[in-house]
Amino acid sequence: TNKTRLYSVVSLVSLSTNTENCVIMVESYDIIPVLKSVLSVPYVGSTDHNNIIRYTCLTLQNLFKQEDVIQFIHESHLDIVDLLISVILYQNDLPSQAAQNALDYLSSTGLSDEKYDEFMTAVKERKFAQRATPPNFIAEMEAREKKEDQEKLLQQQNYATTSNTNDQHYHEDKEKEQKTNGNEVDEMLQIENKKQSTFLMHEMATTEEAYVRSLHQLVEYYRIPLSSLKQAEEFRINTIFSNIDAVINVHIELRDRLQTIVSQPQSRDTWPEKIAQLFIEKASSLEKVSPYIENFDFMMALVNAISKEKKVVKVFEEAKKKTNLNIQSYLIMPIQRIPRLELMLRDLLKKVDKTAKEYFLIEKAMNDIKNVAHFCNTKKEQADQKHQMNNIQLSVRNIPQNLKFFETKGKVFIEKGIFRFASKGRFISIIFYLFNDSILLALADGGSGFQNYHSVIPLSKKVKVSDVSSEELLKISAKFSITANWQQDCCFAIRSGKDQPLIFVAKTVTDKDDWIQKINEQAK
Repeated sequence: TNKTRLYSVVSLVSLSTNTENCVIMVESYDIIPVLKSVLSVPYVGSTDHNNIIRYTCLTLQNLFKQEDVIQFIHESHLDIVDLLISVILYQNDLPSQAAQNALDYLSSTGLSDEKYDEFMTAVKERKFAQRATPPNFIAEMEAREKKEDQEKLLQQQNYATTSNTNDQHYHEDKEKEQKTNGNEVDEMLQIENKKQSTFLMHEMATTEEAYVRSLHQLVEYYRIPLSSLKQAEEFRINTIFSNIDAVINVHIELRDRLQTIVSQPQSRDTWPEKIAQLFIEKASSLEKVSPYIENFDFMMALVNAISKEKKVVKVFEEAKKKTNLNIQSYLIMPIQRIPRLELMLRDLLKKVDKTAKEYFLIEKAMNDIKNVAHFCNTKKEQADQKHQMNNIQLSVRNIPQNLKFFETKGKVFIEKGIFRFASKGRFISIIFYLFNDSILLALADGGSGFQNYHSVIPLSKKVKVSDVSSEELLKISAKFSITANWQQDCCFAIRSGKDQPLIFVAKTVTDKDDWIQKINEQAK
């Protein structure tokens, strides 16, 4: 029936507002033929049918707003356009919004002006593609329109004195019918949103439970067996799992509270508010995950370092047989969990009425969890910077103490690079350490793995980095008696005021261009 069709199409409109749902609808459920079949049903002029066409058009509009979806429905594109032309053709029988939706869609399909004009001419002349509708569709519609026109003319002749009153009643009844139907559709959308929000809240609880269970498996099948090895201290097993207990404790409490909320179906209407308040309350506790995130790269480095030890390999193999997951898959879970909680809260927010009290609470909860994720990322970046600074200090020897190079407040390491440099009549390899305020130059010390300090180039607005001209290369070659091929395309010069430019050779033109941009950005 049209009632069930309408309810189904309303559900599709709600689902199609989400990009991921759109892709699934098109790829896995082949939704396009479904929408085409809906639009192909002979038009009967009822209010329900008006809304079926309206919401089918809205679903198609939502699908075509998603770039990821376009490629999957390209082949059926013209068929859809033809169907929508059939909608536009009878726009006098449709609410103006339905006709406008169809027109908007047709305008947004990327058709050429010539093709668009062709379609619109076909609409005006009622000569659109017959394949889009049943063969007798046009004839039926034209016959119905002709009959309605005759009936209207007869009414005008027989009831001329009361025509104004009848028209008024007719329009009032029509407006009342449309308003009632609009309320029914809004109510259907509310019901659908409530269903989806309920599903999302259950998903929060069930995924939190699965997450905590996975953390317990990490401890049971990996930490405990590895800690029992004689070489546990040598392998630094305690360091690998040093912060896991704090992570587990935070999420156990969150899991229990979520399960308590969703286990009370009689108070379903209060779930969104309670869940929002829970995340607002627990946001600061979730920040306890940050030490784990800060040390994640170091933990993974330790795991990789011991992954070929025979006894460790045996533990890994036995654990994977029981869990189907390797240790790396478990260790990355706390990194992923907080962003996923933020996404679930964001999806829940979309299903709640913007005027409702819980909307603002969910919005605050989402922002609080977003801030937790930002806090953890910031802490990790700071830890990475500290680790990189320590490595550079250990690698580069003989840095003059009076420079106090690493004591500068706000110093940030950007990137490391290796270039060739003309010095004392020969080419040498020189190592760049680019910081936000300077470049540290160092020379490799044979095969020792260390480098020796060469110099520092302070970065300021006076420093300019650019390509090197042929004349400059000739001067440098003459000065240093170098006859080797300079590879001019790969050369760049660092200029500071009136000082002699320093010329370096990158491995490729792309490397040169990248480094020119990076150094100039920091110099600004």
